[in-house]
Amino acid sequence: MSNVVVVAAIENRKRNSIQDSAPTLEMGSVLSTGHTGLSAANTYLSIHGWLMTLAWAVLTPAAIFVARFLKVKLGHQWYIIHKWVMVVGVLLLNVTAVIMVDLAEAQPDFAVPDTALGTTHTVVGKLVLFGTFFQVGLGFVINRLFQESRTEIPWHDVLHHRVGQLLLLLGVVNVCLGLSFFEAPLWVLLAFLLYVIGIVFSFWRFGEKVFGGAVTHVASATARSYGLLEEEN
Repeated sequence: MSNVVVVAAIENRKRNSIQDSAPTLEMGSVLSTGHTGLSAANTYLSIHGWLMTLAWAVLTPAAIFVARFLKVKLGHQWYIIHKWVMVVGVLLLNVTAVIMVDLAEAQPDFAVPDTALGTTHTVVGKLVLFGTFFQVGLGFVINRLFQESRTEIPWHDVLHHRVGQLLLLLGVVNVCLGLSFFEAPLWVLLAFLLYVIGIVFSFWRFGEKVFGGAVTHVASATARSYGLLEEEN
């Protein structure tokens, strides 16, 4: 969540409600008593929003694109890129984003009302976090289970694909919920939705049309030469 979003939320609250004398956080907005514009709690929440947007609107689509369309083009490097984007990028960003919320809650000016929107955002966020741990672990397991002689895609590979797609969808939806909860200006939400539409179009235009569609891990005589198998140490 950018500082523009946060400041706009503050101004909306100032115009639409009577403020208490103590600084509080209402619907994600911290009412600063100083002249710096953003309180400590609001700063942590702003960082949280930026990290989650980066994780689910940038890094996860990129990791899925590489794994789905670029196996042959990149050779073995597709796996290295996919693995470390998900582990170092997405997983650690999610953990760091949760820490940012904990730090915000520890501030004296943090007080969020109990609303359905806020509860939904929290529940979906927890599902996404636990799902990401599961997905990363499953990725390592199915890589070790890969057999060059297999003639069809096993169920655990299909599960990995579907869980990844579901997490991407939930992650993007939760970013939208966060923007709404923090009372982001309408143009910010619309801009994010247009960006998501652009990502979907890119998957179709470049993944399906330019790179020829998804490449699966079905064994063949050329699998090793294409670099689809991880080298053993």
